Amino acid sequence: MFTRTTNSFATALVVAALAAPGCGKPKGETTPPTDNKPVEGPPVADKPARVYQDPPPPTEPREVQFPDLQKIQTKNGLEIYVVENHEVPLVTAQLVIKAGTMDDEQLAEMTANMLGEGTKTRTKAKIDEEIEFVGGSLGAGAGVHDTSVYTQVLKRDVKLALTLMADEVMNPAFPPAALDKLKEKSKTNLKAMKSNSDVLADQLFDMAAYPSGHPYGRPLPTEAQIDAVTVDAVKKFHDTFYRSNNSYLILSGDITVPEAEKLGNEVFAKWKPIEGQAPANPLNGFKAYKHPPKLIVHLVNRPNSAQSDIRVGNLALARKNPDWIKLDLASTSSAAARPGVCSSTCARRRASPTASTPRWSRASPRAPGGSGPRPRPPPPARCSRPSSATSRRCATPRSRPRSSRTSRVRRSAASR
Repeated sequence: MFTRTTNSFATALVVAALAAPGCGKPKGETTPPTDNKPVEGPPVADKPARVYQDPPPPTEPREVQFPDLQKIQTKNGLEIYVVENHEVPLVTAQLVIKAGTMDDEQLAEMTANMLGEGTKTRTKAKIDEEIEFVGGSLGAGAGVHDTSVYTQVLKRDVKLALTLMADEVMNPAFPPAALDKLKEKSKTNLKAMKSNSDVLADQLFDMAAYPSGHPYGRPLPTEAQIDAVTVDAVKKFHDTFYRSNNSYLILSGDITVPEAEKLGNEVFAKWKPIEGQAPANPLNGFKAYKHPPKLIVHLVNRPNSAQSDIRVGNLALARKNPDWIKLDLASTSSAAARPGVCSSTCARRRASPTASTPRWSRASPRAPGGSGPRPRPPPPARCSRPSSATSRRCATPRSRPRSSRTSRVRRSAASR
């Protein structure tokens, strides 16, 4: 009873206390709002500014010791260049045939791509099995000026690799079924290139910069031109250009000059040279080049394109011009200074204004006065050890090697 009474009394007091503030006030009067500002904490000190030290001053340039380039020649006229490097037991071989897409775009590419489709003594599967068994690589591809057949193996397997290379070059089978597959692949690549604004911009620039009919300014091929390639035409192209005295072999790595000379005379002994005069260089037909008298804007109209590609340039210095290195360094520096602006077009922009290679002087026998191999870019990427025999040629060049066309600025040696 006492507890209940106490609770009732406490409840009454609470209610009264809640009701008391409102007593005696007019009905319209309200309680002013209270200040609900958040309580400020202690001030936070600012982070000290980071101080960057000045980079160290550049040191004196070090002298670069390039290995000696040694030259020998086989009995049938094949020139062999040897670059010795015995740090690792690897040998890289690159056989260069002085014939490329400037001689005939379709035939040069088809011929190079069909070298690995089997020979008169080995099937394609057999070649792939042999090179894969030793963990090596073997492939071929056609560029603008020349065609390369390349291989890389351990030193102990260099004779096998060169034997397979020589077999492909001297005794290709050129099966018709393989040619049909290459044609279909070329037509598929052609459709993809026609839908690529980057390719179209490069193509139009080449056609505008060079005279009509120039090998550097040819239009994209048509499907009819691709279908017109026959096995007989490929064989004729091969028989005309794939000769010992129209080629040179570069051997670099763990190999000596006596070893290279012995291998060259053994492996390539049956390779026949060109008899008589070699075919004329197609660039020799263009003796003079004229710049346009004023700025000319060319346009490729592709409605609904997601982006636009712009090329600005003209023919400039040739590769053998004494100011070539300065211009090349200036182009590289300007491209590196604004990487966000240049992005993927820097290489082409760098090539376009200086892509003047009006004439090309090949080494003998196609043009007299040649002196040794010219600087070459690295060959197409190749697999060190394919996962299967059919994947050996993992870097088969595209139907139209745009990289070869845009890199001519680094490979030319002509004058304006």
